[in-house]
Amino acid sequence: LKRLGRLHNSKEAKEALDVALNQFDRVSFDLMYGRQFQALSDWKKELEMALQFATEHISLYQLTIEKGTRFGEMFAKNKLHGLPNCDQSSEFYNATQEICENSGLRAYEISNHSVLGKECRHNLNYWNSGCFLGIGPGAHGRINIGSKRFRTETPSNPEVWLGYLKQNGIQKFLKKPLTSTERAEEYAIMAIRLSFGMDLNKFRDLGGASISSEKLSVLSTNNLIAVDQNRLKTTAKGRLLTNHILRELLC
Repeated sequence: LKRLGRLHNSKEAKEALDVALNQFDRVSFDLMYGRQFQALSDWKKELEMALQFATEHISLYQLTIEKGTRFGEMFAKNKLHGLPNCDQSSEFYNATQEICENSGLRAYEISNHSVLGKECRHNLNYWNSGCFLGIGPGAHGRINIGSKRFRTETPSNPEVWLGYLKQNGIQKFLKKPLTSTERAEEYAIMAIRLSFGMDLNKFRDLGGASISSEKLSVLSTNNLIAVDQNRLKTTAKGRLLTNHILRELLC
């Protein structure tokens, strides 16, 4: 936790989870794996312990290094050691899927697992191109006004956000209309993560470029996707290569 820059310890995390379980009917929590110097055997033990809390939903994210973050800067300077390589990352992912599946928590999305019928409703809204409001500092949103869809964004600095709000109200926050291509591509990027996949008809209706049968055939032959009744789903192998699949579909 210290290496990740977290301010709490594991005891406090478990206590917070106990409080949530005693107060709410629906509880989920997040774990991160593929961390620095983490052994696969240690992750298996950690995940099995976490599943003993008996929540009906859990989100499990593999550590990724993004540009513009502290970890991204450290990685660029070769100061971030002990990260898993590609093969090890695949082993972490596959072990995670197996343990959760055996515990009755199916992967309805690449990083999210739940008991059947207990999927996260607000996440499903994001992944299926629903509308959502971004209100606080640094919040993003997607709203439909008439036939157009807009991306909204607020300043990330709380003081700047408050100043904008006092002087101008929310009208001055960034509101940018999305093109039909952007709408379709956003849908594809999100929906392909879901176990029930993306609706090719919806992708087309949103304004997506036609996907050639040749592209679909190649991806299917390589056992990366399956298409059934105009719904494109990734295979177990394909879920490890979603970025590659998206590049093939959208470029």
